[in-house]
Amino acid sequence: MSIVADETSEPEHTPETLADVMSLVEHDPRTRIERKRELCSALRTASRAIGKDLATIPCEPRQLRALLSGVSPKGVALSDARWTNVCSLLRRALRLAGVRTMPGRARDPLSREWETLRSLLHDRHAKLALSRLMSWCTTNGTSPEAVDQGIFKAFHQAIEETSLGQRDPGGLYRDACKVWNVAADTIPEWPKLKVEVPDRRRRFSLGLDAFPPSFAADVESYLAKGGEPDIFSDDYCKPARPITLKGRRQNILKAATALVNSGFPSDRITSLSQLVEAENAKAALRYLHDRAGRKKSGHLHQIANLLKTIARYYAKVDHATLELLRSFCKNLCPENNGLTDKNREYLRQFADPNKVSALLKLPQRLMNDAMSHDLGRRGDAVKAAFAVAIAIEVYLPIRIKNLTDLQLDQHIRRYGRKTIVSIGAESTKNSQLIEAELPEEVAELLEIYLTRFRPRLVRGPSPWLFPGEGGGRRREGGFGTQIRDLVLRETGIKMTVHQFRHFAAKLYLDRHPGALETVRRLLGHKNISTTARFYHELDTALSSRRYAQVISECLEEANSEAVTRRSAA
Repeated sequence: MSIVADETSEPEHTPETLADVMSLVEHDPRTRIERKRELCSALRTASRAIGKDLATIPCEPRQLRALLSGVSPKGVALSDARWTNVCSLLRRALRLAGVRTMPGRARDPLSREWETLRSLLHDRHAKLALSRLMSWCTTNGTSPEAVDQGIFKAFHQAIEETSLGQRDPGGLYRDACKVWNVAADTIPEWPKLKVEVPDRRRRFSLGLDAFPPSFAADVESYLAKGGEPDIFSDDYCKPARPITLKGRRQNILKAATALVNSGFPSDRITSLSQLVEAENAKAALRYLHDRAGRKKSGHLHQIANLLKTIARYYAKVDHATLELLRSFCKNLCPENNGLTDKNREYLRQFADPNKVSALLKLPQRLMNDAMSHDLGRRGDAVKAAFAVAIAIEVYLPIRIKNLTDLQLDQHIRRYGRKTIVSIGAESTKNSQLIEAELPEEVAELLEIYLTRFRPRLVRGPSPWLFPGEGGGRRREGGFGTQIRDLVLRETGIKMTVHQFRHFAAKLYLDRHPGALETVRRLLGHKNISTTARFYHELDTALSSRRYAQVISECLEEANSEAVTRRSAA
């Protein structure tokens, strides 16, 4: 088995795993020994970072990229610089073994035509967004005038199939399309091609406009009754909040879409009564169940319950139909309403006390870093904002919507040296008031952020504690994703913003077994049964540790008695 040092050559055997790549590198007669050592060391380091043996790690770029994207250098005791070097050497090893990969950075200068075009871009973000496209076109001899939709599609395929960068290729391609179109509209010298920007939103539900107008009117009528019910009605119930009505609308559309996908014509769904007919409801729920891999879930159970509620109180169906819908709800109810397997796996990370320490110290470390490297940039202010957001979540684990909803003049109250976070019951999921004093260390971080960093994030008046671009409210999904990625990058801990709530429960119950009432109040659960359902297993898991402690104490007593008897003898 041999290969030449030319990275574009084809090996005699196509490698399938990183172990194959290492073997090809080790047996290459034209690669210097020092270079072989570097490449093999990088392969072993990548294996350790991924947490798998070389023989089980595929070298196909798309699969390997997915594994590399989950690596946090700090989580495996690597500096960012070392990990960057490892990835660079990994690409070299793959190319040496005949695996086509896109360079992490362009090694050759752009062609004169592309460099001229690039100079017309004055925004750094725009230059970065188009850098890979320009380098790829230069390498393939494609001039700016020759670029068309087909070239863009070929570029998209190339980054999907050969890129090892941790940046999502789909997002990278979408950004390139958007920036190209803006340049075509605003720069006279730019090629006038307008490319199609892919829609990456994962849509399942059809809109109301996909159904007859009578169905849309019936849906709005039902939701209106839930939002402003007649207080003198026989079936009066407490008005639903806007977020609840939004969820009901989404679930109705999911059920209606599932019915259409099961083969029922959309133009025949003229009312909610038709949607909750026994056979139609069954077909819709069966489709959703199959789509979920025939697994029960809380969300599917929620849709089934909504159909049953509509059937009972709005459509007024007959007894037999209602009983059938009740049976669907019962059969689709998940057996376990506690922690999911995903959340159990997440909590297992904190069996390592170093992980706990890393997360608790992260806010202060981020703020110190923002202050010590502060050059007056927006990026430094964003880092400080994340420091405060994570500190709030550590000490007061609120939901992401409440975090992005925080307003300086409404939710942050200062009384002397005390700082209070106050969120009204009408703004929380469980209609429970949140009133908590921030610890002194968090209040200090907040003060530094407000006086030194936040002014850079807004150009005019803005009420939001964490303003987005233009001073508006940050979107929950984007802010949550940024916090998740930052925590992973800085600590190696994989967690979402919502999982700060599970972390808080575990941290407290580890030290105060059985103290579910405190956890209930901290998390804002209405009933202790909710807290017990989710977290009793954490308390149960501690029983083995407490029992092991009893055994240790018994052994110590036995050893002490033995020593006493020997001394007496």
